[in-house]
Amino acid sequence: MTKKKDFLGYAKPKSAVAKWVETDRFPALMASKLGKNKTRKSVVKRFKMTGSGKLLRRKQGKRHLAECKNRKRIRNLGKVAVVADADAPRIKEAIRPSH
Repeated sequence: MTKKKDFLGYAKPKSAVAKWVETDRFPALMASKLGKNKTRKSVVKRFKMTGSGKLLRRKQGKRHLAECKNRKRIRNLGKVAVVADADAPRIKEAIRPSH
């Protein structure tokens, strides 16, 4: 294995962290250094999970252009709806990533 060199041609010294990560004395800690799944905050703000595991969402179409919509339609657009079964797995993964 060749050593990495800087732009002047000198060998770069390895950092203490790089040496520590290369060793397999701490495999659990090494795995945590590789990367973690993060919760998508925009998804958390748009959806809510019920106790039984269903996902709730707001209905679209109430924000503007309400002049041409009757009262009953606007009132029903204000209620929450259940997310479709086809979309639920992707949203659940974004809300609660597996660690």
